[in-house]
Amino acid sequence: MHFKPDVAEMSTLPPTSAVCYELRRYQLKLGYPTVPDFLKSYGEGLQDKLRADDSGASTLVTLLYNEVGPLNTVLELWRHQVPLSSALSVTSCPALICPLALRKRIHHASCT
Repeated sequence: MHFKPDVAEMSTLPPTSAVCYELRRYQLKLGYPTVPDFLKSYGEGLQDKLRADDSGASTLVTLLYNEVGPLNTVLELWRHQVPLSSALSVTSCPALICPLALRKRIHHASCT
């Protein structure tokens, strides 16, 4: 016998959390070593950043950089499982990365 949940009943339950995506865009200083230096510093600090979220609600989806087009741009995409009553506020910038950035923009996608 297979358990078959009642979809109509499930859809009436109020959601307790939402999934939000956060896109961070770093425009780094010009020069060849900037992106490799950023990636090295980022990699060294990533475990501490992940450990800081003791709830396990945040996941790094991807870290991208350009080699064609706008150079020295790094994109960081995070997925957050957040309580609906909570405001998303993840704005820290590690000490070794901030000096490499000319600009840092954080875009919050709408929660689902």
